[in-house]
Amino acid sequence: MKYKVCTKCNTLKPLTEFGKHSITKDGLSHDCKACIKKRSKRYYENNKERCDANSKIWTENNKEKVKNIKRQHYERNRELILDRVKKWQQDNKDRTYVNTKNSRERHKDHYKARNAVSCAVRKGDFPNVKNILCANCKTKKAVHYHHYLGYSKNHYLDVIPLCQDCHKH
Repeated sequence: MKYKVCTKCNTLKPLTEFGKHSITKDGLSHDCKACIKKRSKRYYENNKERCDANSKIWTENNKEKVKNIKRQHYERNRELILDRVKKWQQDNKDRTYVNTKNSRERHKDHYKARNAVSCAVRKGDFPNVKNILCANCKTKKAVHYHHYLGYSKNHYLDVIPLCQDCHKH
């Protein structure tokens, strides 16, 4: 294994402890990853407002990129995230109950409309959504009945079947 001396801490370390740097002769940074991390942390602590403002601006200007990063993270860590949520809900049953109750109160029309569709499916007035194709793209199986006219009482059953992708848009 090859080694290199960090110019910051003057410690002999394996090459894996150095980040890439295309300008240098060996293609590696002069400072080890640990020293760079300390320097970055110190800079952030001294310039917190500026760093946060820049981060906020970047996030605003790269919404689609941020959305893709979050989606990819969720896909890679889905089981871990769901386990964490489940554990939190079990540890905070009182808060979960309150949140659910508050949500139902705030969105009464949504719950009533979804319940009306569920009853119609059970009665046989509507087919099970999983047995039909998306009304929009007509290629994927539908997973949701979408209330395209809203959730008011006279539109409870005005729905179209949509796949997950079409329902997001």
